Amino acid sequence: MQLDLTMMAVFFLICVCGSVIQAVCGFGFGVFVMMFLPYMMPSTLSAVVVASLLGMSSSGILALRYRRQIRLRKVVVPLLAYFIVSTFLVRVSVTMNEVLIRRLLGGLMLILSIYFIRFSDRVHIRPTRVNAFAAGALGGAMSTLFGMGGPPISAYYLSDSDSNEEYLASIQFYTVLSNVYVNTVRVANGLCGRLELILWAVGIFAVLLGGQLGKRIFSRLDGYALRRLVYAFMAVSGVIMLLKR
Repeated sequence: MQLDLTMMAVFFLICVCGSVIQAVCGFGFGVFVMMFLPYMMPSTLSAVVVASLLGMSSSGILALRYRRQIRLRKVVVPLLAYFIVSTFLVRVSVTMNEVLIRRLLGGLMLILSIYFIRFSDRVHIRPTRVNAFAAGALGGAMSTLFGMGGPPISAYYLSDSDSNEEYLASIQFYTVLSNVYVNTVRVANGLCGRLELILWAVGIFAVLLGGQLGKRIFSRLDGYALRRLVYAFMAVSGVIMLLKR
């Protein structure tokens, strides 16, 4: 990736849009930015690292905003599952074939977009410990390999929250803690270099701006319509990634 002014402006805009989506929907930063970053970065793994660092920052801001609604007992089991899965997969991801990662990401985006467009309003997950562990494990796998672990844990917390504010608080607190952990493991394994740190520093300003914009439009924008738009973009991006050689 060439750090010229035009490319940095595009990167900044992508991060702003992703942060707005995160603030309105409760998740979606990683989903949105990973539609673009793999084409801009030297490798898909590098894109995943940047998306994870900025997703951690975005969630940290939102978790602080909704800190009074955080319920710690609802975060413990999913986090435990996340720690177990991500610790193993962060090492596996280094040796995975680049084309394979991109096609897995494309297929995953396509499947998730179809699921959320067609079935998310009809399926309800029981808030049991088994389901909490499964959601955390799947989120850990998706976050570590693809930089987008929000969808499964979002589906779980929607079924285990008494209000919209509690849902946002739970998922943001889970996301920021899980990303702090997996990014620490990445640094320990030498997967976070100079380029990733520069883009993280630049992207934080975009995350702050997007978070403020998302806060302002949260009560005005139809979140349902926004989510469907994101899922449509996911589907298109998934097809492109599957077909790209």
